[in-house]
Amino acid sequence: MSNTDLQIGENILRDFIKPVYTLSRLGQQTKKCYSDGIWLFWLFMRCSMLVSDIMTKKVISVRSDTPVKEIATLLIKHDLKGVPVIDERQKVIGIITECDLILQNATLHLPTFIQILDGVFPFGKKETEEELRRIVGAVAQDVMSRSPVCAPLDMTVEDMATLMWERKVNPVPITQDDKLIGIVSRADIVRLLTQSR
Repeated sequence: MSNTDLQIGENILRDFIKPVYTLSRLGQQTKKCYSDGIWLFWLFMRCSMLVSDIMTKKVISVRSDTPVKEIATLLIKHDLKGVPVIDERQKVIGIITECDLILQNATLHLPTFIQILDGVFPFGKKETEEELRRIVGAVAQDVMSRSPVCAPLDMTVEDMATLMWERKVNPVPITQDDKLIGIVSRADIVRLLTQSR
């Protein structure tokens, strides 16, 4: 949302509360009423904003065969928290975050085995296989989180913030017709707080 949009909104709000200003004639109390009204209008505008208003449109993405070292370099060079992994049709097939790369240096959790009579039964084998795949991975498809959380272009910023909080995801790819068209990070939402109040 541009400053012009905010100015138009403030003008609309000023016309809306002008009768309050005229009727009260209480000086500072009227000013406070006006500034509270501006704040409420600003809050309303932020809640009705769409992710398309704040998303990064020039998305840095990688392919499934991109080496892990190259991905780490991209994250550092561009100060990113994560990058989407896309296929040849621009469809998001995974996402690699800083946490996924940190796992490369983590300790492997081995499965627990329980012996019952003459049999040995592993617990947590599937999780161990997944963890091992990601620790020894050399390319994007080995370390990426599969089935990434994506959002539609028309999602509100409020819903995006809720999604990020509840699902503990950052960043979130924005898709339209199954194609990557943008990305939103927590920083994009926090940046709204720095805009004029």
